[in-house]
Amino acid sequence: MDYGEYYWKITCTDIDDNQAYSPEYFVTINSGNVFDGQVYWKNLNWNKLLHVAKLNKMEYALALSLVKIISRHSIKIPTIILLELNKILDKGRYNRLKLLNTLKFLNFLSEKFDIEYIVIKQFIPIPYITYDVDILIREQDFKKWCIILRHLGFINLSERLRLKKIKKLQYRRFEAVFYKKGYLPIELYTDFSWAGIPSLPTTFCWKKKVFTNFDNLKIPVLDVEADLLVLLNHTIFKEGVIKLLDFLYIIELLRRRNFEIKYLLSAADVYRWAHVASLICLLYTSPSPRDLSTSRMPSS
Repeated sequence: MDYGEYYWKITCTDIDDNQAYSPEYFVTINSGNVFDGQVYWKNLNWNKLLHVAKLNKMEYALALSLVKIISRHSIKIPTIILLELNKILDKGRYNRLKLLNTLKFLNFLSEKFDIEYIVIKQFIPIPYITYDVDILIREQDFKKWCIILRHLGFINLSERLRLKKIKKLQYRRFEAVFYKKGYLPIELYTDFSWAGIPSLPTTFCWKKKVFTNFDNLKIPVLDVEADLLVLLNHTIFKEGVIKLLDFLYIIELLRRRNFEIKYLLSAADVYRWAHVASLICLLYTSPSPRDLSTSRMPSS
């Protein structure tokens, strides 16, 4: 996928116009497809580049691309930066192993105790470092999950003071984050709500459950439509900002299938945010800023 054509959409939100077109932003956004000669390497602010990439959850994709380019074209960069890039790659590989262990463990629990789950917001077709695994579970199984995880040595991080305060602000009736060494933190969801206000019906998600293959593991996930809605929901209600990784993934999801907009947004319309979701979809599918003035927003 060539992400360069979407460059204007990302940089147009930047406050500093001169900064928006700096080499750091160009390399970050084109991390999957950078060519020697497109960037004035000697003018790069490397610390800023890595900072921007990390804020946008793109540091791993960036590091993968840059290490290859630097090696292929014998580009000289500060030693400390090369060490940092390799540190990012090591972190990504290590977390992938923990992700694999966590998914194997979840499959084991599901089969042994006959409890369903769906992995959400996880399998993005762009290399990135994942720090936890979010799973949707049945509300009636929440207590069972908690008892089993505690019995197997997992600690409920949600009960720690700082995280407890954050979770109290988000407020879901049933939510917990469990952690054990060797695994990624497992966050349990029974619904999609923020500050006590429901934002997406879980019945829609359970109907859209499918399976994907990850290292020969059969993992329950959401299909394309539900995956897109959950990502939009998370972006609008929790993050309040669209990070580059999410931006590229939304574009990828919209490209995979010709969506029936009314059907896609019907679940969002239950809680009256379909108009916002449809506007975002319009922004992502418009090839240039000029199209925004002539395109009609999909109706919900």
